Amino acid sequence: MKRLLATLCMATVCATGWAENWCQWMPDSTVILGYANIKSVRGIPMIAQLVNGTDNISKFTSTIREWTAVDLDSVTDTWFGVAGQDNAIFVLQGSFNLTSIRSVLGGIDTFRIETPPNAEFAVNMPDEKKPGKVNQAAFISPTIVAFGPPALVQAFLDNVTQKRQHPKLADFAMLEKPSHMVEIVALKFPNDDGKTPRFITENIRRLHVGVDADEAIDAQLTIQPLKPEMVPALAQIGTGFATMISLLPPDQIPLQGVPRVILDNARVTSTAEAVTLTSSLPLELIRPLIVSKVSPAAPPPQAPPQPAK
Repeated sequence: MKRLLATLCMATVCATGWAENWCQWMPDSTVILGYANIKSVRGIPMIAQLVNGTDNISKFTSTIREWTAVDLDSVTDTWFGVAGQDNAIFVLQGSFNLTSIRSVLGGIDTFRIETPPNAEFAVNMPDEKKPGKVNQAAFISPTIVAFGPPALVQAFLDNVTQKRQHPKLADFAMLEKPSHMVEIVALKFPNDDGKTPRFITENIRRLHVGVDADEAIDAQLTIQPLKPEMVPALAQIGTGFATMISLLPPDQIPLQGVPRVILDNARVTSTAEAVTLTSSLPLELIRPLIVSKVSPAAPPPQAPPQPAK
C-alpha cells in the first residue's frame, strides 16, 4: 500500500506539472539552486553549428546512449541543487525508455538496481574518476530522472513524495517560471576555500545570476545584502567604479580582449532591496574557447567495458 500511494503521488506530480520547479524539493542542505533550458542552449546559432554530430559532445551522448540506453539528446530542461563541493543533485527532463534502460543497466556488473517506493527504479553506479564514490540515478517517470549522491537523491525523492519544500523556497521562487536561459540562486556566498572575508560572507542574503544568449551572452548578477540599508552604498560603489573606468584611457587599465569588453559593457542598477550588475559579450569573441571544448581533436570520455554476455 505504501508503494502504491507513493506511485500515485509521483504520477500526479508528473501529470499535473505541480512540481514544475523541481528545485523546490531539493534537500535542505542545498545552498545553490538553478535551472538550465537545455533546448534553448542547443538552439544558440553557434552551438547548433558546432554540435553537429561529429563533435565531442555528440560523441559523448552517443556513447552514453549505447552504453546505458539513456538518451541525453532528449533532455530539454535541467534543475540542480548544490550542497557543497562535489556534492550536487541534478534533475533532468527528457524522454526515457524505462524498460530498455533498466534492462541494459541491470546487465552491468558494477551497477546495482534498486526499487525505492518513490521512483520506478534507481541504479547505484561507482564513479570511475573518484574511487569509493557512488552516484545514483533515480528514474521517477519516463520523463524525469534525478542524479547525484544517493543521500541527496533519496532526500529529494522523499521531499517530492511528502510535499516537503525547501525551507528557503521564497528566496528562489523565481525558478518556478524561469525568465532566463540559465538561472542560478546562491543562498550563501560561495566560499569553499574559506578565504572570503566575513564581511562579505555574513552580509549577503542572496546572489541571483541570469544568463541568456543568442549572438551575444547577456548576463546579470543581482546582489541582495542582508540589510536593505546597505543597497545605496553598494550601488554607489558599483556605479562609481563603472563611471571611473569609462573616464580613464583604455591603456591605463591592463585589460584586453574578453575582460575589457565585459568591463566596458558593465552597468549597475538598483532597487530598494538589491543591486544588479549587467554586461554582455559577443559570442564570437569566445568562439576559440568553445571550439576547444567541443573539438573532435580531443577524444570524449570512454564508457567502462561491459561484461561479456
